[in-house]
Amino acid sequence: MGPTLTFRPTSARVYAAMCWVVAAAMLLAFASNGGLAEVLQYGPVALALAALGWAVFWNPFVRVEPRGVTLANVFRTHEVGWDAVERVETRWGLSLWTPAGKLSGWGAPARGGLFAGRRRPDEQSELFDTDGTGTFSASGDSVLVGRVIELRAATGAGPGRPAGAWSGVRTWTNVPAVVAVLGGLSLAVVAATTLG
Repeated sequence: MGPTLTFRPTSARVYAAMCWVVAAAMLLAFASNGGLAEVLQYGPVALALAALGWAVFWNPFVRVEPRGVTLANVFRTHEVGWDAVERVETRWGLSLWTPAGKLSGWGAPARGGLFAGRRRPDEQSELFDTDGTGTFSASGDSVLVGRVIELRAATGAGPGRPAGAWSGVRTWTNVPAVVAVLGGLSLAVVAATTLG
């Protein structure tokens, strides 16, 4: 059924790093400008920015594995069994049509952006391997990831499904991301209003 492939966009990792650099620069500026009092008052704004960078840009991924597809988005994660993949759409980003409805994958954005077209054709061959094993990380746009999913769905939904394959769709909330983002934003508002 092929190796496990985890897709994260390179551009999103760059944006996450930029958020963290800006947050660190803000903390340094607060410390040098107003000392500990200013860090306590405005530092949570920098922490909220760092949390947003992690939740929105670093954390989302699409994982294609023998059991099915995982779409980890900002606040929700979906596990989709091969039998539940009805259609793959890639025009505005990766979307899987399932009996549970249309599910989007933040880890495979539409073609474009900072690193569009950077992958050479010869680097894509390992992504379409349906016999290999192992775990690999990759970066790809919605079209590339959609092709991999269509290929795997065609071989994984039939009578020769691998042992332990998922069935249907399972969805849950990403509690760490929700806590990090809402907690960071709440702390920033409280600190700015009560200490200001």
